[in-house]
Amino acid sequence: MRQKDMAGIRGCKGHRPAPMMLDQQVAEVTNKTISLRKWNWPLTKWYNGFSPQERVRGWQVSHWLLATGQLIDPTQNACHCSICGLLKNVSYHNENYYTPWTAKLVCKSCHYLLHTRFRNGNALATLRKRAARRTEAAWVLALSNQKNRHGGQTASREGGRHPGLSKSHNVIQSISI
Repeated sequence: MRQKDMAGIRGCKGHRPAPMMLDQQVAEVTNKTISLRKWNWPLTKWYNGFSPQERVRGWQVSHWLLATGQLIDPTQNACHCSICGLLKNVSYHNENYYTPWTAKLVCKSCHYLLHTRFRNGNALATLRKRAARRTEAAWVLALSNQKNRHGGQTASREGGRHPGLSKSHNVIQSISI
């Protein structure tokens, strides 16, 4: 990706124009089917109230957002952790798998602490200590060590399956917008 295409992305060197509003993007691709990357691994564990299937769907949409340039690829650009500022081993973390476009860039160490904060009481304190030094890490200060009770609400209304998940694998291969 060209440097001038990355304006407005905090944590990455370079510039990119502001991403298209999601509503506009949906309007442009109405009635089209978008192929999503296939999940080739065992299902993940539940996280923050989201089922393994919901997490896979979020991962698939995140990769589609990367492929379409709506998210910056941290492996191809100099991006830093939004919590501690590290420029090494940075990837995206989702707290809400229904909105993967709101994912935050985090390093491997902070990512581990985020995912273990529900069973490790010191993890959240460590994250907050790291975040206190950085203004762009304010989202961490709002985190809880209690699991999200809203994750999976849609799935529970749909008999345990997120709308659009294939019946055979419980993981969507494409979405219709």
